[in-house]
Amino acid sequence: MKDHIGAYLQRYAEPDSTAAGLPSDHHDHVLVVPAFDEDEDFVHHMLPADGANAVVLVVANVPDHLSDDDPRRLRSQRLAAAYPPGTYVRGAEIVVIDRTRGPGLPRRQGVGLARKLGADTALRWIRAGAVSKPIIYSSDADALLPSDYFQAIAQAEAEAGIDTESPAQPGTWLFPYRHHAGADDSRVATYELHLRHYV
Repeated sequence: MKDHIGAYLQRYAEPDSTAAGLPSDHHDHVLVVPAFDEDEDFVHHMLPADGANAVVLVVANVPDHLSDDDPRRLRSQRLAAAYPPGTYVRGAEIVVIDRTRGPGLPRRQGVGLARKLGADTALRWIRAGAVSKPIIYSSDADALLPSDYFQAIAQAEAEAGIDTESPAQPGTWLFPYRHHAGADDSRVATYELHLRHYV
């Protein structure tokens, strides 16, 4: 049988996807979160109370056009330093890939490249057996995840008769979401409609 995952990782994975090494423990789930100009404690707010034996891979990043003393770069660097190896929040291990130093990510590739770097790293972890479920969860740093975030997919798979232990069952799940707006709800609603029909 051909090793499609190995071929992908060899040919197309981001070179930095090996930089994080492996998590310090074995986990059931992996969640990728790109983070630029976020508070250091965003993980405390986004995760459900029970981390469900997950590892959260935070890809702290900055765009390449920011100067070394730009407040957004400095804030992102503080975030990257806030979670040393072996840190747990709400039962989930936090691992950080730090792309806040040096040139940063190309401006037009930003969050997409950060998410791909995280997904490539997560795929390496799954292949190495450090994460048991062959599912790569992905979210945004400003999201608040529901209390059953990790269990919801398992429940949906069970109801549909899908074998989650088999990586030969590719698929995608999209959770319902809603952006909370401030004073101008119409702009946020327009953006959300764009996401629902374009993405």
